[in-house]
Amino acid sequence: MKILKSYSFKKWLVFGLPTLAMCVIIACSDDDGKTDDGTGGTDDDPTPETMTFTSFDPMEGERGSTVELTGTSFSTTTTGNTVKFGTVDAEVTGATPTMLTVTVPDNATSGTISVSTGTTTVTSTGEFNVITGKWRQVADFGGGPRADFMVTASETKGYAGFGIGETIEIDKKDIWIFDPNLEENGTWSLMEDEFPGSERWIPNGITIDETLYILGGYGYVDQEADELQDFYSYTSENGWHQEVDLPGELRRNAVVFSANSKIYYGLGGYGDTFYTDLWAFDPDLEEWGKVSSFTGTPREDYTYFVIDGALYFGLGDKEGPGGMMDFWKYDSSSDVWTELSTFPGGSYGYHGAFSLNGKGYITTGYNGDEFVSTTWEYTPENDSWTKKSSFKGEATHIQGFSIGNRGYVIGGYLPENNISDELWEFNPEN
Repeated sequence: MKILKSYSFKKWLVFGLPTLAMCVIIACSDDDGKTDDGTGGTDDDPTPETMTFTSFDPMEGERGSTVELTGTSFSTTTTGNTVKFGTVDAEVTGATPTMLTVTVPDNATSGTISVSTGTTTVTSTGEFNVITGKWRQVADFGGGPRADFMVTASETKGYAGFGIGETIEIDKKDIWIFDPNLEENGTWSLMEDEFPGSERWIPNGITIDETLYILGGYGYVDQEADELQDFYSYTSENGWHQEVDLPGELRRNAVVFSANSKIYYGLGGYGDTFYTDLWAFDPDLEEWGKVSSFTGTPREDYTYFVIDGALYFGLGDKEGPGGMMDFWKYDSSSDVWTELSTFPGGSYGYHGAFSLNGKGYITTGYNGDEFVSTTWEYTPENDSWTKKSSFKGEATHIQGFSIGNRGYVIGGYLPENNISDELWEFNPEN
């Protein structure tokens, strides 16, 4: 009997216990993957976790730039999520349960971002700021690589010349004319009437109607290099004419602009001395008269542009690139200087600037450590600055001008002390 019991028990251990265990497992599990619905029954279609959309980074960007959206329970397939900037669909280029990578659409405008996954849609509480404006490279300067040269424009054409070429010699007095309406990228042609003065760096140029004026610069005087005070005008009908010399002290990097059919000239510096005086030239009387001096701190490496006859001037330093962020307006009709709001882009120098459609633009620069590519738009009506599309070239110390509804920057210094011959066109509205 003992033997039988022992045999039966062993037989049960071998065959019965596994069977019992299997029954317990089957009884305690749902062979269809069902879960308890809380009422004692089962739920055939369990509800997934609700998608959340909590943030996006960066908070602003250009069309075509990348934005990362953070949340939970996103679809892991890019097509399983729909992202909109306002009402415009965006391309989803990457997807994980907690992050979506998207591209800002070409026709996006500033506003909220929404994400739809399955039947759930979540819209951001904050707004994404679309930075507008478009840069494109157009016809390279016809005179080759150039820096520290003269740039100006009439209503229909641009003018550029003189300056430093690849040889770093004072050996240029060519003037080239840019026509933006010839061919897709515009064309350059060499002015046939040769400039009668000497070769020079950084002269100023300005136009009134169809008259081109060239003022000063840095060149040779009696075989010694120094600042120049000669002053010339040019029309296609009458050719070149030498005007009365420039007023005041010898200076480099003067401010020059036109307003009320007059030419304004001044500020700048000589060596370590920086000036605040400003003068006006009347072409009909052919004489200079002194106007109100700048009331801020004298400086170098400043930038300026002109809107509706008013000069907007600021930034710069007394000891190197950057340092000052103040901005000023000179009203030529009232002869008054007024300090404006502080420039929000930080402290740096060697900017390019131009005015366009009643607004001013500052782009590129150097802060002492690195190249700055940001473009800023100034609106005089509310004294405000808005960030625009960053400059797509690599040069700094560039020169700016505008024709029609487009702005242009040209030449300048590239990394490794190379010089650029590139011309870039800016459309503020894309």
